[in-house]
Amino acid sequence: MQRPAGVTILAVLNYLTGAYLFVGSMFGLLALWLGPFAVVYWGVNALFLSLGYGLWKLRNWARQIQIVLSMMAAVGCLLLTIGVLRDGFDTVDLFLGPGFTVLNVVIILYLLRPQVKQAFGASSPSGGHPEVQKASEP
Repeated sequence: MQRPAGVTILAVLNYLTGAYLFVGSMFGLLALWLGPFAVVYWGVNALFLSLGYGLWKLRNWARQIQIVLSMMAAVGCLLLTIGVLRDGFDTVDLFLGPGFTVLNVVIILYLLRPQVKQAFGASSPSGGHPEVQKASEP
């Protein structure tokens, strides 16, 4: 099956995020600012690059991880919005919080669409694993 356009966009965005983090780490500023947390930073970098690859290759594990990360991001952005409304208005955060909350909810709903799940081979009850499908057939 052909890769849906939205999945291609998500894969490219993950690649770009990973590349941005990689370039940032190459300037050596990470070691000065983060010290031992640089390892966590590089782990996040590897996660985004792996997600980009997995989404590009239509791996269901990448779709599932993207859904979880988008859920976490949506909750974080919602909390940011609540904090801005409670503590005072910061114009940038007031727009970014709700905007990114909506964006992450759209990503989640998109990745849960039946056509997109089918592209990842996740539309069957067994999660798209051929061995399980063969075993469950009468």
